[in-house]
Amino acid sequence: MDKPIYTFLAGPDCFYPDFEEVKAQKQALCKQYGLTPLPNEEFPDVIEPPVTSDKVCWMNIKRLERCELVFANFKHFRGSEPDAGTVWEAVYAYAKGKKVYAYYDEEDMITAVDKYYGPVTWKEETTPDGKVIKKAYDKDGAFIEDWGKMVNLMMTGTFPCICGTLEDALELAAKDLGLKKVSE
Repeated sequence: MDKPIYTFLAGPDCFYPDFEEVKAQKQALCKQYGLTPLPNEEFPDVIEPPVTSDKVCWMNIKRLERCELVFANFKHFRGSEPDAGTVWEAVYAYAKGKKVYAYYDEEDMITAVDKYYGPVTWKEETTPDGKVIKKAYDKDGAFIEDWGKMVNLMMTGTFPCICGTLEDALELAAKDLGLKKVSE
């Protein structure tokens, strides 16, 4: 039998009322690619009472240590940015040498800011070489990066970040890692 490829599904899904259903769907999708999502029966989520934020944090760190792959749900959360905990988990895993694939739900940062934090305003500015360009700013007056991705360049420059779904990220990982879809 092949060694299991333990997989961590990072994201803010746990904050939504349909979490258990979504978790089961995402775990089933991972299994279609021969992956072993955590938690599972071998490595369950077990926290001795009383449950504290520190215990939850360290349970997730232990799970990240055990996995080889992380799929990070970077969809907008409480605004136009991804969940801070999910970003931390993805970057921690990357720094530990794990393969990370992130997916998000808006084509670019300007669209996400306008839709979930907006409004976006556009200003014409002149570059040092005399060229007139339009730049986007959020409602607080901060310049919005326009690299064509929804998430910050420090993430898109270090691990794959795609506009799409978990299944899209799984397909990319399968191509990169030579995984085969084993079932529907």
